[in-house]
Amino acid sequence: MQAPDEMPLALLQRLDRLAQDHPMTPEGALAAPPEQWLGVAFRLAGRYCVCRTGEVEEVVPYPEVAAVPRARRWLRGVANVRGNLLPIMDLAGFLGDGMSTITRSSRVLVARTEQLTTGLLVDEVLGMRQFPIDSLAAAGTDVPTELVEVLPGEFLDLGQSWQVLSVPGLVAHPDFSRVAQ
Repeated sequence: MQAPDEMPLALLQRLDRLAQDHPMTPEGALAAPPEQWLGVAFRLAGRYCVCRTGEVEEVVPYPEVAAVPRARRWLRGVANVRGNLLPIMDLAGFLGDGMSTITRSSRVLVARTEQLTTGLLVDEVLGMRQFPIDSLAAAGTDVPTELVEVLPGEFLDLGQSWQVLSVPGLVAHPDFSRVAQ
């Protein structure tokens, strides 16, 4: 039985005081131990990739997209995601791997930087991956020079290479914001 002083309003006020006394930041909620690197893992045109968790705001199913006239092929269009217009970029197309085929597994990584919020189309999201930070290696020789800032490194785990996608590097790439043909 509920005590009289634990009426719903009193209970909510007590919970609010506890939350203010012991705040939990979103970064702390998803932080890996200091010696670990935590990222969102995904598949893209035969590659296995990871993107640091702080660079991906959310993952959504491929939305209904409105085409943008005279845009480069890899700009799929714009979509209304929770009331916000979001440009949807075909990441494989931008990286030169050919355009992605939309399937039931296709997902959009909603990536946000100070300059831009964009949706990155990937073939499939594989969940969260954690790697020892000291196992990060420089980009492989298969990464073209003009994409080294976008794919700056890789992790090797049980013989599988996981390329690191840098959202700030992608947004800073000179071709990324040039979407008009």
